[in-house]
Amino acid sequence: MNDSIQGPFRCPACSGQSCAVIETVSIPEQHLRYAANDVAGASRLDHSHGASLEAYRMVGCRDCGLEFANPLTAPSDAWYSELYGQIHLYPTARWEFDLVAQALGATDVVVDYGCGSGEFLLSVRDKVGRAEGFDFSAAAVAASVSKGLQVHRLDLDGLPAGDTLPAKADHVVAFHVLEHLARPGALFEFAKGVIRPSGRLWVAVPSDRRASRVYGEADALDSPPHHLSRWSISALEAVGLAHGWTMERHLYEPLPSTLAVWEATRRLPFFHRVSSRWRSLERFARRVLAAGVWLSRRHVRVNASGFSMLACYRRAEAS
Repeated sequence: MNDSIQGPFRCPACSGQSCAVIETVSIPEQHLRYAANDVAGASRLDHSHGASLEAYRMVGCRDCGLEFANPLTAPSDAWYSELYGQIHLYPTARWEFDLVAQALGATDVVVDYGCGSGEFLLSVRDKVGRAEGFDFSAAAVAASVSKGLQVHRLDLDGLPAGDTLPAKADHVVAFHVLEHLARPGALFEFAKGVIRPSGRLWVAVPSDRRASRVYGEADALDSPPHHLSRWSISALEAVGLAHGWTMERHLYEPLPSTLAVWEATRRLPFFHRVSSRWRSLERFARRVLAAGVWLSRRHVRVNASGFSMLACYRRAEAS
């Protein structure tokens, strides 16, 4: 991290001011990456972004570890529609879906914040008392409603649009939403307004221990404009406390040992040289090098996780 404090900046998670710029992210260059170097596709992203910006600065908080964009300005709804029309990013099933579903009771009310096209709601609606969703995107809301789901629109502040209020919830879930928010506190404020005193808030974000992070690799999709923030466990704890929530526990998505070995193997310089020059030897090199990684326990020392991490919160005033 840059040793000189620049700004001033205030961390949106812990409100700390011990922050410094760690990188500058060019929006046109990011759009070209997102579009896989298709100039026309990148141009459409440029035009739909909605803000007169050429670049973001990524700022790191020394106190809680959050990395956040400056300015914290999200792209437009049209930008997301264009991006997701060009690349398919989100699976219909996730590790965290199954984990949270196990905590739901047959009479529970579940509210999904940033539900997208409603995949989680579809997976639990017949197993709970009521399942309801909210999303920023008019297209996502329409797609969810067409599936018979109860889904409503969020306004630009992340609150229910109009007079629509959800039923009092036993669980509020937000899967890979927080990193997109220009105002991260909006999620916690929303949940506080709709949750029962004994309810739980579940928040999933990209893991700070996933392979690309622990190996120090750049990830364009985990940078602005797509993601406005990168979270640590301490930052998740801090933002919860700032809005009246206590983190009960956190979990990392497991990375199977075979996949952990592969993640370590494919990053070995020798494997890269072989696979780029002699494709016929790639399979042999992979097996031999993977055996070496396994025996040396290199993959264990790295301690990488799967893609997601999940935090479970309760209301701070609840006993």
